Amino acid sequence: MTIKGSLIQKYSTADQDFTKNRPLEKVFGNCNARVLDFFVINRGMDYTPAEISDITHLPVKSIQRSLLHLIKCGLVKETNKVGNSSMYVLESSELAVVLTQYVDTSLSAEVKNATISYPIES
Repeated sequence: MTIKGSLIQKYSTADQDFTKNRPLEKVFGNCNARVLDFFVINRGMDYTPAEISDITHLPVKSIQRSLLHLIKCGLVKETNKVGNSSMYVLESSELAVVLTQYVDTSLSAEVKNATISYPIES
């Protein structure tokens, strides 16, 4: 796969209406929670602050401040640099794993409740 193709695939999976499903932000209601939700939902892939900004609809400066905080907390790490931009990914710390489990459980419950509200016809 070409670099362009992988970027298209990356955005098509990451940008699927991120504004609706943010379990941590629902609880904590702040920018750090939204950025952490982003990394948990898109775990395993690294992103620049500009890419995160485009998807989360937060200003790049806010993303940069959140990244510094999340790095200090051991939840996100810098992976490499592309030009002048650093890339970041969800850390594999114990706390990150527990938060991932919470987000996954919360999203599963939302899907289950949506299915109950709108039964799928056979």
